[in-house]
Amino acid sequence: MDPSKIWENKASKELKSDGTAHLDWRVGDQRIAAVHFDADQRAVEIFGSVSWPSAPSQLAEYFSDDAVNNERLLEALGQGLQIPIINYQHSDLAGLLQGVHLDWIKAISQSDGPSSRLDISHRSTDTSSDHILLSTEEVDLVTTLIALSQETRQIFQSGLSPKCITWVITATDRQLMLIAALRAARAYLSSLISKYSLPCDIVIECRLPVRSDDMGATSLSVSSQMMSAMMARADLISLDPTDKIQDSQLLKTLRNSYYLLMEEAKMGIHSDPAMGSYMIDRISLAMFDQMNPESD
Repeated sequence: MDPSKIWENKASKELKSDGTAHLDWRVGDQRIAAVHFDADQRAVEIFGSVSWPSAPSQLAEYFSDDAVNNERLLEALGQGLQIPIINYQHSDLAGLLQGVHLDWIKAISQSDGPSSRLDISHRSTDTSSDHILLSTEEVDLVTTLIALSQETRQIFQSGLSPKCITWVITATDRQLMLIAALRAARAYLSSLISKYSLPCDIVIECRLPVRSDDMGATSLSVSSQMMSAMMARADLISLDPTDKIQDSQLLKTLRNSYYLLMEEAKMGIHSDPAMGSYMIDRISLAMFDQMNPESD
């Protein structure tokens, strides 16, 4: 008897349900069965051909350009923060950077808002203007991927040849979906760059909103999102606290979670930890297909 039928019969009895269709996942208009017993060869081909980052995910943190955030910025840098990201709105940048010694400051125009964004790091890098950063206000991961892919295709079809393109994807608490979305994003960008034969670097940023001062709930939620981003090999994992977050201990805890996952759990040493996981592979593949219109 087919192993999947055996499983379905047993699961139906234990769950006291008529079949197992209610356990299936939906990605857009695609339906993914809860359990599968064979490897998905197409997923192996697509994700196996992706050039995954050799370096582990780096920690970033957002700051508004206001002097009240100076203490948090200094504290974060002292704790080993690798990449502060400043939302520059022509307020008090000098006050924010008081006492901060920087090797360079790089401005990146942001396509979805009137403000600019400054990436600050202690490492030298290419400071040309050929860096395109794309983000969206969408919360749904599939909608986000479709919007970013459409905008990226328009950029490449217009003849622009950026040296680097960054996608900013906002994390959700649906961990498998988040891992799949970040994997699908890199696979899609890799295929698009190959199609247009462009020497373009890919940066996938996973933005983790910090919206509550509740130490227990927030640290658990954001740390789980952080782990998912690491499993999907996001290049940047960025903490984005709202202005109302006043608990410095919470942000210290979240930064420490990054170091624990990287150094103790060794989350950054595998190229694609999710490869071979049926459910994540199938969801990743479904999201990849959602970004690929028939006309592309």
